[in-house]
Amino acid sequence: MEKKDLRIGNIVGCTYAGSEEPEGWTGYKTIENGADIDNAFWYFPIPLTEEWLMKFGIVKFAGGISDWREVWRDSYSTFQLERVQSGEWIFHGIEIKHVNQLQNLYFFLTGQELTIK
Repeated sequence: MEKKDLRIGNIVGCTYAGSEEPEGWTGYKTIENGADIDNAFWYFPIPLTEEWLMKFGIVKFAGGISDWREVWRDSYSTFQLERVQSGEWIFHGIEIKHVNQLQNLYFFLTGQELTIK
């Protein structure tokens, strides 16, 4: 990962002893300080999945489902993502691929951290 992609509070995948391969993944880590950001080369982005959205309290909106898309919202309905037929997560035409991208976008738009509930 690159430093420019990280903020304090981001959740990233971490590896054993600096292994650059995800198969060394032990789990995830929350970036706690600037030193963690300086060590960005030890981390890798976590793919955005339904499981991660639900961990953040973003759930499928029952009224927003069609043959070609699903709508997912936070509990306040202030933030909305769509999953299109191809499986991509989309926010106003922009594909969101990773957990840290979602966290950064959510913070930028709401001023609040997106954390595990």
